[in-house]
Amino acid sequence: MKKKHPQTVMIVLAALLIENSYSTTCPQTFKQDPKGFWYSSDSPGWKSHKPTHPDVSIHADHFGGVVYSPKKERLACVYKASDGKWIALVSNIHPQISIDKQATDNSGVKPAWKYNPTHKDYSCGLPSVNKISQCSFQLVE
Repeated sequence: MKKKHPQTVMIVLAALLIENSYSTTCPQTFKQDPKGFWYSSDSPGWKSHKPTHPDVSIHADHFGGVVYSPKKERLACVYKASDGKWIALVSNIHPQISIDKQATDNSGVKPAWKYNPTHKDYSCGLPSVNKISQCSFQLVE
């Protein structure tokens, strides 16, 4: 039997971890169900917290921010709807969400994700982060 080198084992383990996780953002495609709730099949699955009228629309370009709750293992992404109201899409529970702690705000210096010790959650978005892509996270499968 051939002896394995520790470096080879570590490289294989790292490759498996990378293969089973991927970077993603808040949903960018939306549909509305017959009851007026918004949803997205973008991973890990999303649904709005309340329904809207059928003539209201939401678009990823009107992203306001995202909150991640480690305790609840969920994310909530907020968008400004065409009627001027904010709509939150809440993710399905996912036990292995990892926010991108290397992401920076619009200045390129400060972290995009900010920890709130009172609520014990993380947020990313307006006014210091304008782009949905700056609030990325990973879903480890």
